[in-house]
Amino acid sequence: MTISTEPSTSGAEQRRQELQELHRQQMAALDAYDKALEQTALAQAALSRSVVEAVNVLGGIAMATGLLGITAKEARAHMAAHEAASNPQPETADKENLETDGG
Repeated sequence: MTISTEPSTSGAEQRRQELQELHRQQMAALDAYDKALEQTALAQAALSRSVVEAVNVLGGIAMATGLLGITAKEARAHMAAHEAASNPQPETADKENLETDGG
């Protein structure tokens, strides 16, 4: 019979370690998801910019939509998204609330 000199891990300590590992995995998954969302947003912005450039270079929505294989509605949506991204709106509502609340 051998006696172990290593301290045994209690059930509570083992559960704590398992929960820490689960938490680490969850945080890694959230980080990966956040990065994917960011990459998606960047790709969407690049696509919108490209559609706007195509419309400008090709001389109008009709020609661009025919060559790009998208509808005029989609082209207008990309143009609006590009315009909105190019002209960010100031956050006046939040600033006004802070001023009136004394904050």
